[in-house]
Amino acid sequence: MTESDTPTSTINAHVEQVAALLPFPVELDADMGGTFALQIDLGQRGGVDDPHDTAGIDPDNPCWWIDIEGGEKTFISDYGLDADSAAVASWIARVASAENCPAAGSRPEQRVRSILSASFSTDAAASGPVAQQPQIEAPRPPTRDTYER
Repeated sequence: MTESDTPTSTINAHVEQVAALLPFPVELDADMGGTFALQIDLGQRGGVDDPHDTAGIDPDNPCWWIDIEGGEKTFISDYGLDADSAAVASWIARVASAENCPAAGSRPEQRVRSILSASFSTDAAASGPVAQQPQIEAPRPPTRDTYER
């Protein structure tokens, strides 16, 4: 078997192993434009139409790569299919952090915190990670005793 004959299933299994070892949450996407191999989505920097930062392994020349903003900047490693998954994950994590990939800056608890921060005020008087919203007492509905005729 030549390198270009590497089955997509072999590539996908390696991508899944590496993604599971990353220290931040990621999603896997298939390259539907050609190889159909899985790629690691490292997040999107801009708007809805902007390309994502991605990482993967090229089936035709099995070496790991990272594309920043859809290929504006590309890093190619010496790691191949036979590379230790933990070593590849460590390389991806280092490059993703250095390049400020959105996924590398997020941890599950940070995602929750950022959602809460956007929803609640964070003034210094608030205690704990989530600011307490003031309780506003609504007026009572009229009852037979308070209803004026």
